[in-house]
Order: sequence, then structure tokens, then C-alpha cells
Amino acid sequence: MQTRTAASRRPRLTEDIMPFSECRGNLAACFDRVNETHRPLIVTRKGRADAVLVSAADFDPLMDVFLLADTVRKSRREIAEGRGIDHETAMRQFRERHGI
Repeated sequence: MQTRTAASRRPRLTEDIMPFSECRGNLAACFDRVNETHRPLIVTRKGRADAVLVSAADFDPLMDVFLLADTVRKSRREIAEGRGIDHETAMRQFRERHGI
């Protein structure tokens, strides 16, 4: 099993770009490739990046990042609207919710 690091997941521009027609014709091999290399495959149409194929195992942690980014955006918006709370209040609410 290959150790996954941030560097091993970064696409290699000389290897990890493929036209849609080639990907479509070799879809099983593309699946195998992203699962083995843990690098995303950039799929192009008409010479431009159009989609990214990533293994399910590597997609899961990405979702955590997307959800965290959404939470940060929402929090910043609430603070800008004057709906933020101070740290002590947040900690008290957290403890109450979790029975701590």
C-alpha cells in the first residue's frame, strides 16, 4: 500500500491530464490509476480542464475541507452581520450541548 502524502496527491501536469474521449474509452483504467497513485486525474474537453477524477478514499477528506470552508464562510458572514458571540459564550454553549 502506498503512503499518501500531500505531494503524492498533487497532480503531475505531464502525466495526470487526459482528454475526455481517452478517459471515456479507458474508464476502468482511469479508476485504477487514481486509486493506485492517489493523484487526481484532470479530464479535459476541447483543450480545457473540465472535470477531475479522484478516488473515493481521497474524496472523503476533501469533503471535510469543503465543509470546514463553508462553516468558516458562514461564521464570517454572521460576524459581519453582528451575530457573532464571544469565546466564553461559545464554550458555555458547547459544554451544555455536549454535557461537559
